[in-house]
Amino acid sequence: MRKQSGYGWLLMSLLVTYGSTPAAAQTQNCSPPGPLLTLVTDDGSLEDYTRLYPLLREKGVPAVAAIITDFVDNPAAPPPARMNSAQILELSRAGWEIASHTRSHHLLTRLDDVTLEAELRGSRRELEHLGLKVTTVVYPEGEDNPRVQAAARRHYQAALDVDGEVNTWPPREAWRLSRVSLGSWTRPGKSGEPGDTLDFYKARVDEAVQQCGWLIFALHPFSPDHDEVQHSYLGQVIDYAKGRGVRFTTVWGALEALESR
Repeated sequence: MRKQSGYGWLLMSLLVTYGSTPAAAQTQNCSPPGPLLTLVTDDGSLEDYTRLYPLLREKGVPAVAAIITDFVDNPAAPPPARMNSAQILELSRAGWEIASHTRSHHLLTRLDDVTLEAELRGSRRELEHLGLKVTTVVYPEGEDNPRVQAAARRHYQAALDVDGEVNTWPPREAWRLSRVSLGSWTRPGKSGEPGDTLDFYKARVDEAVQQCGWLIFALHPFSPDHDEVQHSYLGQVIDYAKGRGVRFTTVWGALEALESR
């Protein structure tokens, strides 16, 4: 087991905590460790530290912070305000996974091969220079294609987009893990229902339970759309998922559990 950020220990402790509750009976037909839920917050904004971190620490669940490395410790970085390296490292010590969101957040599908490699490889190396183990990349704006996926495969173990689906478990494709937006950048459901309601979010949790799948929520807590109402929905969804016996983990933790099967 890797010692770097304690993800494996955190995953196992969460499996014990939530897997031993009465709600676990609702998921007894699932093969371990599903169903799973992962929270991924994009862009490395200061709100990851000031808004999400306190809530998730209170709830006892981890998250994944996707960092645009050119903006770290950079006074000239564009809005919103960004976390500095000390804050990123604190999240890592608290059990969060730190992922790449590339160096500059350019749309990868529009880059030439040399620049594409530099964005993916450079971001990982810059985070590694902080002492972090980086195995996941989040595609900017969820845009990817086979060429981008092939490049991501050379540098990472998993990659995330935003297709709005619950992932199967085990996942069919680690280079196109789907996310569902929560709080901002939401999209209507398959039946045209609003995609920003508490009922919609709970229905995605129910879907993960029914399918014994892996639900990954995409968060942008700096967005005006992620207001206090949406933030309260996030807390309620966490409580609801716990009540349904869902296990919380990072991307790293989920794939580590898959490898250990």
